[in-house]
Amino acid sequence: MRDTREKENDGPTVVVLTASDIEFDAVERLLAGDPESAARDEIGTVYRLGWIDGTPWRVALAEIGTGNGGAAVVATHAVKRFQPRLVMFVGTAGSLKESVAVGDVVVATKVYGVHGAKVTDDGFHARPESWQLAHEVRQSATTVHRRWRRDPAAPPVHFKPVAAGEVVHAGEDTAYSRQLRRHYEDAVAVEMESAGVSQAAHMHRGWPAVTVRGIGDRTREGTELGARNAAAFAVAVIREVECDEGEVAVPEVVVRRAGAPRGWRAGASVRVGHAEFLLEADQLGELGGEFWGRALWLGRRQQHAWLRRVDGPGDGREALRLENEFLTRRPYGALPGRGVHEELGGTAVLALPWPGRSRGPAPTAAEAYGTEPVFGSAQGWVLLACGHLAETLGVLHEQGVTHRCLAPETVLLWTAGKPRLRDLGAAFRRPRPGEGYAGYRAPEQEYATYRPDLIGPPTDVYQLAALTYRLLTGTPPTPPRVLPLRTYLPDAPAHLDDLLRAALAPDPAARPTAPELAAHLRRSENHTSC
Repeated sequence: MRDTREKENDGPTVVVLTASDIEFDAVERLLAGDPESAARDEIGTVYRLGWIDGTPWRVALAEIGTGNGGAAVVATHAVKRFQPRLVMFVGTAGSLKESVAVGDVVVATKVYGVHGAKVTDDGFHARPESWQLAHEVRQSATTVHRRWRRDPAAPPVHFKPVAAGEVVHAGEDTAYSRQLRRHYEDAVAVEMESAGVSQAAHMHRGWPAVTVRGIGDRTREGTELGARNAAAFAVAVIREVECDEGEVAVPEVVVRRAGAPRGWRAGASVRVGHAEFLLEADQLGELGGEFWGRALWLGRRQQHAWLRRVDGPGDGREALRLENEFLTRRPYGALPGRGVHEELGGTAVLALPWPGRSRGPAPTAAEAYGTEPVFGSAQGWVLLACGHLAETLGVLHEQGVTHRCLAPETVLLWTAGKPRLRDLGAAFRRPRPGEGYAGYRAPEQEYATYRPDLIGPPTDVYQLAALTYRLLTGTPPTPPRVLPLRTYLPDAPAHLDDLLRAALAPDPAARPTAPELAAHLRRSENHTSC
């Protein structure tokens, strides 16, 4: 890295401190700008300088090792060097609560310095110091959390206290962990740096500090998952923080990092292989190193694409590769068309065609159908489209593939009665509790009734039935007491009601197959006025 002093005063700055290389890398891969841009403070700490794409925020990122003492010293000098608007400690922590699992994100509303105490003949008496999260920063984090909750695959985020000490927490039921649970009962995580950063912030005043931790475990995979999720949430918080410098020019990304697209905000240009795309989405999904959005396919008239990007290890990158291979070999019906796939370093990107109309990209079913019931010929179009989807699912099931993520947001309405799947959902990923979209998950996918051994073709049948019900009535079904279709549609055929009830059965074995569902939907479509 070189010391780029010409960048020292460019834009408002956020200092992000990490303790390890895994934590540093998780944040760095989300930064834009020259990867060789760096600066040093007066004690020699090296900061990687980058930008949050599409914002005026510059980030000074450093890896400083463990310990509250060192964190306090570095934070003090970082403030002197950069005069930041916010100092963040981003990394992993150990869980103190069963309800806070590996991969969850914790935003520290209070930081306990846990080694202040008095020891007498009666035992240990805690005398902790604590530091509260600034109201303004908490509001920014809360706003981000509200958006995250809309994503069914987003990791849980806990706004809770954390405990920061000088002991490595490496056991499930150690004397140290029992002491923490006894004296700091509301703390949900334990780590080793935030007390130092918070103390420095308290002494210097005028700059807020926040801790964002992802829960890890003693495996590298768990640590990387926690670090990725913490980094993704932290960057989302930075995007939300208001800049009060008036008209601040948003810096352009002039150097493309090896292994990462040039930008993932509206208006950014992204190259995948020999194809180039212009992102159109105002908000892109950000989930532990996973991003997605709709884009204009440059060089192709009125052609759009659905882009997904996965950073770092895990089954997400492999899933994109397998999905691309499957679609290349087996074009059929409502399946997405052949796309463009690329892997560079630790990043994988898949672009799939998004069908369009003369007036723009095809709408999703969520965009095309509101919250009111449909009548007359519109019912026929819904049943025709869902029949096509059922036939396509049947073909997938013959190949041993299940979608597992059907919802109005994942179905594109190309032409009347001819839908197109946006992608193959979770087809090539391992099942996980809570996968899919809320309101459309099968019982075996729900957190409380999770049964991975039952997830399969009947799961898709359930989700398609829920989707059909939603498009017809304007509202998703509400098991276990699903209201009859005639509650919303007085003229709905009785056999259609029976069909959807069977497909929404709690027991996967009691549901019809996808081809059976397709045949019955066709029959129902013929009984509606089209």
